[in-house]
Amino acid sequence: AESLMTGVDGRAVAALAASLMNRLRRATQSAGRREPVFLQLQAQSGSVLATPCGSELVLVAVAGPDANVGLARLEMLEAAGRLV
Repeated sequence: AESLMTGVDGRAVAALAASLMNRLRRATQSAGRREPVFLQLQAQSGSVLATPCGSELVLVAVAGPDANVGLARLEMLEAAGRLV
């Protein structure tokens, strides 16, 4: 289900998060490191959070500036584990 803050283009956010996650996967793989499990982009107006769910799916959340990002991270990782 999609539920976004007013003025947020969900498709653009999803595309950005998926692109960044794929680039990060390739970079860590090239460096001989483990695949990333969580991505957080933080700005004045809030955060974009992303976590991979297998190789073809990325779970993305948009959080306001006052959101409890730590709790969101835990819930996203738990949800991602159920989706794999």
